[in-house]
Amino acid sequence: LSNRTYNNRIQVTYASGMNEKGLAIVAAVSGRFGNALSYVDGTSYNACSYFLSLEKKINAVHALNFAAFGAPTQRGVQGNSVGEAYDIVGSHYYNPNWGWYQGKKRNARMKYTHEPVYQLTHYYTPSRKLTMTTTLTGTFGKTSTTSLNWYDAQDPRPDYYRYLPSYQIEKGDTTATYWSVLDAWRNDPNVRQINWDRMYEVNQLAARDGKRAQYMVENRCIDHFMIGGVTNAVYNINDNIKFVYGVDIRGTQQHNYKTIDDLLGGAYWLDI
Repeated sequence: LSNRTYNNRIQVTYASGMNEKGLAIVAAVSGRFGNALSYVDGTSYNACSYFLSLEKKINAVHALNFAAFGAPTQRGVQGNSVGEAYDIVGSHYYNPNWGWYQGKKRNARMKYTHEPVYQLTHYYTPSRKLTMTTTLTGTFGKTSTTSLNWYDAQDPRPDYYRYLPSYQIEKGDTTATYWSVLDAWRNDPNVRQINWDRMYEVNQLAARDGKRAQYMVENRCIDHFMIGGVTNAVYNINDNIKFVYGVDIRGTQQHNYKTIDDLLGGAYWLDI
């Protein structure tokens, strides 16, 4: 039910073994999830994985195997920050990517991945000296990562350098301002974390006037497709010498683009 990495994990596996008809089946499904990891706030993790293998022994020389596996995963990403932020918070596990929204921790940087793989393999063993394996492989899927985007508005990142106490001194403000900002950083989560409520408020006010949203969450997507084939053979000439050859051919196509993940209460978005 748990281990040292995830709050919860469960796995079910089935293996039939080779039956009298020369058929074998292996299947596995697992899940890993944890919404409140102890080290880094905002780094939720939800994933499952699956595996299926069907093998048919045609005769003493030929065998076919089909395998498919994948692991759809969604996780909250930890963000890097500056030393001043870590010192104020008193922890190097500070994560500026999240903030409170409707009573829950919400991360602006969520990564989703699902890239299943399919394989068809032929085994050819005409003799003890020769073994030949040929595999056709195909994989496709998507990887996407959300991120904040804004235009003509205040930077929503809580650790932006102008929001740090040190900047108040650099721009010539009084020491009292420095201590005021420092106190807010230490005691107000809306200061040291993302202020989701403020972005919703700004966008909703703009929408009332028929204006575009100033903040949104975008989704940076990568779609890919790959197909390939590989064949290799090993010929044992004698106990000391063997001949090995192989051929590997593959082609791939990738598409990079962005979509809107959440308008944060806004009417529309204009990408200038």
